[in-house]
Amino acid sequence: MFFSYSRCPSCGLLYAPMYFNGSTLASMYGSMSDNTNGQPLGLMKATQEGYFSAWKPFGPMAGNYAEIGPDIGLFAELCAQRCGFSEYHFWEPNRTVHGRLAASVPGKRHVIHDDMFSLEGVPDGHLDVMVMIHVLDHLIEPSRFLADVRRKMKKTGRLLIVTHNEGSLMARVLGRKWPAFCLQHPQLFNPTSMRDGLRRQGFRVDTITRTTNHFPMTYLLRHALYAAGIRIPIPQWRFPSMPLKLGNIATVASMASDGETS
Repeated sequence: MFFSYSRCPSCGLLYAPMYFNGSTLASMYGSMSDNTNGQPLGLMKATQEGYFSAWKPFGPMAGNYAEIGPDIGLFAELCAQRCGFSEYHFWEPNRTVHGRLAASVPGKRHVIHDDMFSLEGVPDGHLDVMVMIHVLDHLIEPSRFLADVRRKMKKTGRLLIVTHNEGSLMARVLGRKWPAFCLQHPQLFNPTSMRDGLRRQGFRVDTITRTTNHFPMTYLLRHALYAAGIRIPIPQWRFPSMPLKLGNIATVASMASDGETS
């Protein structure tokens, strides 16, 4: 089940013209289960490693870290282990995961904000890194939110965004049965619409790369059968697993100078 999508003739963004309002979303996200969806934690960490590898060449690796929608903190945990950030700011509306999120950065100075739609918890020009992993496609007004993000970042800051890619081969093959077409996504991006949206809000795209996801074979089999119209019970065998580039992209962006375009 999903809302109907339209495509913006100006920027090419695929979006749902009618969607939940902000208060409804806040209520939904405030009391949901974590985002592991029953998948083995080791495989989810392997996927996060790929995101880290896409971001690492661009840095920075120290300063003030922020993440929107970090869930249980899998990416933040990598940064706490391998980087030298002095403080961590998290915006996570799901209070049920706050304990695990805090435990992902042991001994580090951190603050957890429970409002994902407001960044007023930090001063302007304060952040060196902003991470948004499968968050931007969940927001009602991504352009306005990106403008707020830019205001909170230093001029040398960098932004990491992971989203689904509605222009991917998998999206074209599966059509309406592509898993990213769901109630949680008021818009879906492709590399072109991502570049355009960031440019309009004063960012310069440094790289857009396809990412690798690690899934149990039974998870992939279940979705393959569903796409074929077959719904039968599949045992929850956790292994073996398979790394696949299934239509997600990682975008790294920096602050554009006045008049600069991507």
